[in-house]
Amino acid sequence: MTELHFADDLDLAQIMEFVAQIPEVEEVLTLAGDPDALVRSRVEGIEDLRRVVSSLRSGSAVASTKTLVVLERWTRRG
Repeated sequence: MTELHFADDLDLAQIMEFVAQIPEVEEVLTLAGDPDALVRSRVEGIEDLRRVVSSLRSGSAVASTKTLVVLERWTRRG
């Protein structure tokens, strides 16, 4: 998961257009509050992660990122 913080106000369509260009991105969640969005990406390793985060940072409106690595996942299915 990578948190995105934007320098300017962007609408949802702009965020989606930007991240849709990165094939490893699987999901984007826009948030009220801080950060502005969460991006879930699937990568093969640390070099792949570095490249994807670099691509996310290349967006002109991206002020900063923070990347979190998921170690395990648990989901309640009901």
